[in-house]
Amino acid sequence: MTMKSIRFTLACLAAPLALAYLAFAGDEEQSQTIQLKHLASGITKIVRTNPPQELKLTQTAPADLAKAPENLRAPLYGTLPIRSADETSGDKPRGYLLLIDEPPGRPARMFVDSNRNADLTDDPPVTWEFKSSQDHRQDTIKHYQGSAAIDIGTSDEPLLVHLIMYRHVKAARGNSDDQLALHYYRDYGYQGAVNVGGTEYQAVLVDDKTVGNYRNDGARLLIDIDANGDFDAQRESFKTQSPFVVEKVAYEVTAMSPDGSAFQIITSNRKVKGARSGPDHSVGKSATSFQATTMEGNTVRFPSDYKGKIVLLDFWATWCPPCMKEAPSLVRTFEKHHADGFEILGISLDGPAIDLELKDTIKKKKMTWPQVYDGLKWKAEIAKLYRISSIPSAFLVDGDNGEILAIGDSLRGSELPKTVQKALEAKKAKASKSGPAK
Repeated sequence: MTMKSIRFTLACLAAPLALAYLAFAGDEEQSQTIQLKHLASGITKIVRTNPPQELKLTQTAPADLAKAPENLRAPLYGTLPIRSADETSGDKPRGYLLLIDEPPGRPARMFVDSNRNADLTDDPPVTWEFKSSQDHRQDTIKHYQGSAAIDIGTSDEPLLVHLIMYRHVKAARGNSDDQLALHYYRDYGYQGAVNVGGTEYQAVLVDDKTVGNYRNDGARLLIDIDANGDFDAQRESFKTQSPFVVEKVAYEVTAMSPDGSAFQIITSNRKVKGARSGPDHSVGKSATSFQATTMEGNTVRFPSDYKGKIVLLDFWATWCPPCMKEAPSLVRTFEKHHADGFEILGISLDGPAIDLELKDTIKKKKMTWPQVYDGLKWKAEIAKLYRISSIPSAFLVDGDNGEILAIGDSLRGSELPKTVQKALEAKKAKASKSGPAK
């Protein structure tokens, strides 16, 4: 069967989960084993989320390192806690040795022990490049980014998977814990068709915790239930360890192989807690309202405080290089259209105890709009409300009725000012057509 390629986009949803319990008796049935197509790389572009994992680095070489590259000048070491297919989930993973060498004024290098023989000189080359997010409004930020392939298969059946990795060093800030941290996320997974209740759906299986084993609570099965080519983050994304509901029937994933290459979906008699019935946050739907306190101590009510305006709800963080890359476009668009009725409300996903640094960045970047920050990173209250799983993420909302006007790529880079201008013109035309309020 020929599989057509579908580009999935993330539609973030909001609202507390209902505390309903659904239970359905499992029928005796002959379940078929599902085998999706393995993608060694490219899964990030399909699901459009990249939950980063953090690895602390050290300047001390690990005891089990047998051979290192020559001419190291500023090495940092770590072990990626990813298990291969021949390791059981109960074992502590042997992991994959990693070495980064970033000498000042010289090209940076990364080495990953893909074959796990403790020799960092006989593995496939790894990309590791310097990127700069410096601009005239902010201190210099060194950002290194690259990708690596590791073999998580067995000696008989190799299974290459790609990781995307990055780390940012704020040179102007001096030493910090962040300078000894590496962030990485999975770019691998499975894609294909699944049969649920006699209906075939397009689906993707992902290893969000990047542990190399799909028998964990970080594995998700995304099913395009409404066949619109998008994944609804609340209704169409399911943890493989828990039962889930499709068309009012409970199902569960079973017989999952450790490497994710085969599994079954059967009807379930397990109780499903938290039936997913939250509002849809796609274009044309209503944004979920909330009340919060800004960094200046003011109360903001979204979206009711923005009557007569078009407002961008922007989720971002100073530690996120793509967010910092978007900042200049945000500033230019705000300065150009603010007088026309365009507003921005920022939601920072920065961690605890960096409010002074955050304020300094906001000032230097000239991000003069209100910001909400609670120091909880991914667990920030409004981020949870909108089920944010990757940043930058934004929603353009009509302040009069709360309608979501745009999401996704249309609110990034050079597309942002076009989208905002179009929304403002449409709002003006609508107001002119309806005439003055009586």
